[in-house]
Amino acid sequence: MVEREIQELDLFGTELVVLSGAETGLDEYGNSGPDILLNAFSRAGVKSVLAVLRNVDEAGITPFMKEFYERWLRQPVSDPAAALRETKMIFRSHSNKAWSDPEFWSAFVLFEG
Repeated sequence: MVEREIQELDLFGTELVVLSGAETGLDEYGNSGPDILLNAFSRAGVKSVLAVLRNVDEAGITPFMKEFYERWLRQPVSDPAAALRETKMIFRSHSNKAWSDPEFWSAFVLFEG
């Protein structure tokens, strides 16, 4: 199983893993929350996992993630949750109506281990 292989990795000290595949933040029943895969990363030592709860327009993921990474990497102390909040606020008021729709930006969720 993939989960077992992930758990066996030495990822201690890893600040963030990004799972940009659709619905990577859902459990086997379609509920939001840490599922087996997210728990496996936590057990391997990952501090935070950024996942997507549902399908998002692929053209929109790139600018969202670019903004997120720029904000996160500029921080003096790593805080992916703050970077995600800031990015969502920017996209909430974005001029592109598709990107400002909460259906778009609320798909990105951070799980902290």
